[in-house]
Amino acid sequence: LAVAAGALLWAQPAAVPDLAGGAGEERAKGSGAPQLQVLRAGDPAPLGPGAAARAGDLLGFRVNPGAAEYGVLLSVDGRGAVTRHFPPEGAPPAGLSPGATALDIGYELDDAPAFERFVWVTADQPLDPTALAEALAGLPRPETDPLPLPPGARAAELLLRKP
Repeated sequence: LAVAAGALLWAQPAAVPDLAGGAGEERAKGSGAPQLQVLRAGDPAPLGPGAAARAGDLLGFRVNPGAAEYGVLLSVDGRGAVTRHFPPEGAPPAGLSPGATALDIGYELDDAPAFERFVWVTADQPLDPTALAEALAGLPRPETDPLPLPPGARAAELLLRKP
């Protein structure tokens, strides 16, 4: 998976484009809003809201923290399983650089049905990834219910459909 993730990021253009107006639904509007792009290996265009995805798709991520200094990237699938993508398990919160960044990670979709929802949460102070993951896992309707955010946090998200 690490080799495939490296290949995905290697295949992307060296310059990370400005994410303003990019794919993904933003729950926070205005200046400094976080931005998220999800890319499928072999496809240079970011996936849009509701795009079709399937088991075995290898995904990569571009994020922009907006005006925030810290971020956490999570996903939840049709089985309710939550995955922590960034920062890696066991890693302490790290300050983010301003501007768009391609994360050095890849993610292969499994055969969970219906959807995969990605949530990029940012804040000016370190976030608790475990608490965010537990909140996402505890949503009655993880496909559509808003994630309760800590005070001052903002989120951008993208929902992929899995037929």
